[in-house]
Amino acid sequence: MDFATLKELVAQSRLQEAARLLAGGLADTPRLHAAAIQLQERLSRLEGQERKGIVSPAEASLERNRISDALLQLGAQLDIPAAERIVPEARKENTGPGSRTTWLRVGSTAVVLLLLVLAGFSYWQRNRPFDLRAYVYGPQGESQPVSEGLIKLQMGAYMADGLWEGKPGQVLFPDIPARFRRDSIHLFPLGMPQFQKDTQRGYTYADAPIRLQLKAAATHWRGLVRDADGMPLAGALVIADGEYRTRTDSLGHFQLLIGRPEGSRVQVRVRVKGEERYNKQKVLSNSTAAELILNPL
Repeated sequence: MDFATLKELVAQSRLQEAARLLAGGLADTPRLHAAAIQLQERLSRLEGQERKGIVSPAEASLERNRISDALLQLGAQLDIPAAERIVPEARKENTGPGSRTTWLRVGSTAVVLLLLVLAGFSYWQRNRPFDLRAYVYGPQGESQPVSEGLIKLQMGAYMADGLWEGKPGQVLFPDIPARFRRDSIHLFPLGMPQFQKDTQRGYTYADAPIRLQLKAAATHWRGLVRDADGMPLAGALVIADGEYRTRTDSLGHFQLLIGRPEGSRVQVRVRVKGEERYNKQKVLSNSTAAELILNPL
């Protein structure tokens, strides 16, 4: 291993690998080898503290920078013959402005400063707020963009209302705190009685922009069928708008899931033993049961 390789590993923040290879490269110089082993132990101890959460990110970054600097100072001796290597603390000579040691120290300091700048930029990138865009469509897909109502976002404990942008169907969620970047994304339509959310998997930031397709709202419609004398009628066939049908139970009750929003009018027919005994329009409701009184024979 040479010093150039070590500097590249440190620049890539591969400190554990750098320390391990440095110890191998200095194996023929016991005191320097021992110093490299100590740096490995410091790294392992720091990583353990980070996993346990007993050091702050700032403290961990400072310690990692110190270890990087120590690796570079110690690694400078990789290109020196073993017989001429000196433990850094014992070096007293050749420290003038034009000496090799001075230039190595200047180079090491420049590398450390560069690493600090890169670390600071990376920290800023990870912790700045971010925007999220989604495209909202109705049951017909992209030919039916939705641009009214409210789309609510939930990412972990964070919730926000979307802002409709200029492009039809495009909604923006600005300035989401960076700490929620890894949370699953869920979108919910509000104030859109004609639509409801279709089955949606948990999206992540990597999936952005997100495509949300809504489906037609449905009504859980229920009711009771009675004959002309007011008695509940079992086994009657109830048909809504020609496509939704069911039979009444032994007490005359029925339930239908109808793909129409609550408040819609549907044409309802009731047949008993093949004979149509009821044909009227009814208003759909999720809360109020309908009562269908059959025509007399």
